[in-house]
Order: sequence, then C-alpha cells, then structure tokens
Amino acid sequence: MHGFDAIWSKGSGDNTGLGKNSIDWVVMASSFHWTDPNKSLPEFHRILKPGWYFTAIWNSRDVEKSELHRKIEKRIYEIAPNVQRVSSGSKIHAKNWKNILISTKHFKDVIFMECDHEEVMSKERYLGIWNSVNDMRAQAGENNWKKIIKAIGEEVKNLDEICVPYKMRAWTAQRVE
Repeated sequence: MHGFDAIWSKGSGDNTGLGKNSIDWVVMASSFHWTDPNKSLPEFHRILKPGWYFTAIWNSRDVEKSELHRKIEKRIYEIAPNVQRVSSGSKIHAKNWKNILISTKHFKDVIFMECDHEEVMSKERYLGIWNSVNDMRAQAGENNWKKIIKAIGEEVKNLDEICVPYKMRAWTAQRVE
C-alpha cells in the first residue's frame, strides 16, 4: 500500500508558493470557487508533476431530495433571485465545473464522481452552516442575507433535528503536458 504525505503551506490558489513540478495531486474543496480559474488553474498546472491531477470537491445539500430544502430554495430565490449558486442548491443554479476546469487548456479528461449521503443535525448546527455560506451572502447583500436567514429559521422553527441530504461531488482533471 502506498502512502501519501500531505504538504501544508501558506499560499493561495492563485499563488501557492510551491515549486514547479513538485506535487503529485492538488485537491481543493469548495473554496476553489473563490479563486480566479484563469490564475489558479495555470498555478496548479505549474506545481503539478507531469501527468498528475487536480480535484475540486464539494459536499453540497441535495435540494431535490427534500421537500424542506425545496421550500428553502424557493424562499431564497424569492428574496434574492439573482444569486448564482456555486455547488449547492438545484442544478439549474450551480456552475458547470467541468467546463471551468478545461477552460484554460491546462487540464483535460475531466472525471466527475458523486455519491449521496444524509446527516441528521440540530437546528442550531443547521442554521450555523447556513450562516457560513459566504458566496450567497456576498451576492445577496447584507439586507437580503438577513431576510434569507430569517426565512430559513422560519422553515425549521418547529424542528428539533433536521435530516440534510447531501451529494458529495468531485471533478478530477489531468494535467496537460
């Protein structure tokens, strides 16, 4: 069995500070959406060894599987109709990560994988997770964000526990030589 050593270093997706051709595999979670792919993808290409991979992963709420989450989604778009979801939410509002990964021509052969899972959590934890959705908050604006959080709170006010369906999604692309 082969082991991998994780390397932690200070940097950003646009400027990792790592050496050229020094990394076997780059993995970035949902924070990838905060990078500019025109800068981060060339940087990942630069630091990856020839033939190796970049993977972007998300653990997204699966709105379509839950009546509660469909109601919440509807309320969100009534309050802030122009919000562009990155990965959570309904598929009509999420970005096309496959096209983004090949957009700079630094990566090819994108493989998409997903699996379902559910997590039961307290109302407090659930609302805390919603309060951490910074991409929506930034897009909606502070006034609309407060309305969205209030609307979500109203939807779950009578629940002690909330079953949240998730879809773990991963896009892996190979470095172009």
